[in-house]
Amino acid sequence: MKGLYFAAIDIIVDALNSIARYPDKWVFTIAAAILTAILIYTCGVAEGRLMGL
Repeated sequence: MKGLYFAAIDIIVDALNSIARYPDKWVFTIAAAILTAILIYTCGVAEGRLMGL
């Protein structure tokens, strides 16, 4: 159980360290993910309207 706890802490610390080192990469990645989700949702709504749903 301790090993799992330490592994989880290690992953969290590594992620926070990466965010601290490369904040621009993380901002652009999150912005791209949000834009992708919006585009997928918009295309889905448009396709549903086209099909008369």
